[in-house]
Amino acid sequence: MMLPLTGLSASLLCLLYVGLAVNVIRLRRSKGVGIEGGGDLQLRMAVRAHGNLSEYAPLALLLLAVCELNQPPNLLLVVPMALLLLGRLLHAVAFALLWQSQPPHFPLRVVGTALTLTALLSLAGTALWLVLTASGTP
Repeated sequence: MMLPLTGLSASLLCLLYVGLAVNVIRLRRSKGVGIEGGGDLQLRMAVRAHGNLSEYAPLALLLLAVCELNQPPNLLLVVPMALLLLGRLLHAVAFALLWQSQPPHFPLRVVGTALTLTALLSLAGTALWLVLTASGTP
């Protein structure tokens, strides 16, 4: 069975992930730091932006695949995945700008996190509803 929404979402998240990874590599090379942040705020922010995506994306994609396999209306999946993609992008932008600004781009980070958590809760609720209402489930 094809999972087009999961495939599209995974592809877009992967592009963001690779972009964040390349940014970390670029900064590590330019600053001569091989591990962690080396005390450099810009590098620490880049590492966290990359790590943060790697912490949230797998669970979201797993939930999306579970939902998509149960074939709910597409709107139940498209909206949370759009929120997740936008949230992760805003969060990454906030981290990229955070080290440069006074005051930091805290509101952008909060919005990105809120969108991400909303998407995860929506997907979890949808998956739970689909599993509990599936025909043949006791």
